[in-house]
Amino acid sequence: SNRPGGLGLEYFWVTTSPENNDTTWSAPTDVRQINSDQADGAASIAADGQTIYFATNRNTTVKNDVNIWVATLDGRNWKNPHEVGPPVNTTWWESQPSISPDGKRLFFASNRPGKIGNDEDKNNVDIFVSHQLPDGRWGDPHNLGTKINTGHYEASPFMAADGTTLYFCSDAPGRG
Repeated sequence: SNRPGGLGLEYFWVTTSPENNDTTWSAPTDVRQINSDQADGAASIAADGQTIYFATNRNTTVKNDVNIWVATLDGRNWKNPHEVGPPVNTTWWESQPSISPDGKRLFFASNRPGKIGNDEDKNNVDIFVSHQLPDGRWGDPHNLGTKINTGHYEASPFMAADGTTLYFCSDAPGRG
């Protein structure tokens, strides 16, 4: 959330462990290269550590329009933050990206049409996947289907390092 020194409602911060021991940490510093004065969050860093995917509602005038953006690391600075673009991004809510270890599949949560259950219910969120095309663009997103999604809220996808295990949350009765 908004801590002193931040620009917006949600904001990226970074800290390091100088002794690499997970108990000693530097003071958090803001990541101004990718932060905006809007709500920025839900980051997924690619396995190579050089690409970050994140969700933001910047550059839109549509209420509740959240889109997925990407930036690349150049030394210690994130460069070229830009929208992933269509067909992944729409005027619906696309958020919580997770990039597969090979960088070829982008999982995300959305309330876009094509979800399981009531398409009109904006609280009904499903997990979708888009495959990277040979030219580097992202293909049409596909709903992961009824083994993952229900007519309820499924979100926060995370693809494990094995490239086959998907973790996610669900508020569907009987799950958990």
